[in-house]
Amino acid sequence: MKCTSKPEYDGSKEHILFSMDSDLFRTMHEPGSTPMLLFLHILPESPEEWVVQDNKKIILKETTFWYSAINQNEPPSDNKSIRIKIPVNNMVTKDSLYQMFCKVSRKEDIINED
Repeated sequence: MKCTSKPEYDGSKEHILFSMDSDLFRTMHEPGSTPMLLFLHILPESPEEWVVQDNKKIILKETTFWYSAINQNEPPSDNKSIRIKIPVNNMVTKDSLYQMFCKVSRKEDIINED
């Protein structure tokens, strides 16, 4: 999981642009028994607004997006970082989490919703 309070969008506003370590991307890209996803949480600019907590719940302000490296192009081997495009359709919701859990239980790939 990564966080930012200053997300950068592409020109169409359909993707969040995010730089990540190429080695981590390659690890996420490899087929395996357990899917690896990147979760990017968008935070408010003020740290005082990031989390609200009481005895029964913790609320993270703003929103979270997920990203899968499955079916994505692997970066050249000499790159130390890669710029990924996270579809804004990949917002984490209770329905998207349920779908991810179902896919994992059926051993299906979790693929970006471009």
